[in-house]
Amino acid sequence: PHFDRVLDEIAVIDPDVVALQEAFPLSAMVGEAFQGWHSINHETYWVGSRYPVKLIAHCEIPIYQRSAGVIVEIETPAGPVRLGDIHQMTARRGLTELSKRSLLDGEGPRRLEASQASRIEECLMIREQVESARGDRPLIVVGDFNTPVSSQMFQQHWGDFQSAFDQAGIGYGYTSPCKGNRFW
Repeated sequence: PHFDRVLDEIAVIDPDVVALQEAFPLSAMVGEAFQGWHSINHETYWVGSRYPVKLIAHCEIPIYQRSAGVIVEIETPAGPVRLGDIHQMTARRGLTELSKRSLLDGEGPRRLEASQASRIEECLMIREQVESARGDRPLIVVGDFNTPVSSQMFQQHWGDFQSAFDQAGIGYGYTSPCKGNRFW
């Protein structure tokens, strides 16, 4: 609801690259805030850069029938860099299935385990697609992993990357809905 505040916060940092997920519909404020920038807008993903940027691939995930990210190449002054802007599925889907009744009959835990298995499969597929599109370029992966870096799933599939948030972030490192949501 206060996207202008988000853009103000980004402006303070003065980045060379900005990556958004769930950017739908794309606000006109993005174009205003990043005038003169190069950008890619694919489905719900937007990547803007001070340097030329081109779409290399998008991560299609059949299990959820959705795009889970894009891979772009940015022509930086130091040479080309690949950037993966991803958005993994939330764990809330499996958690919302739990109720007193589903716990007693065992169906809730089974659905939660199935949901977690699907998330792990998605994570593996995203990583494979990112690596396939990487080529021999340096790689940066950003986005909404919907899991803390301490989780087993994150460590298994993304733990070989250095966490920028752990190195330089502030606050708790998670987000919450901007407006009322039936899952929260």
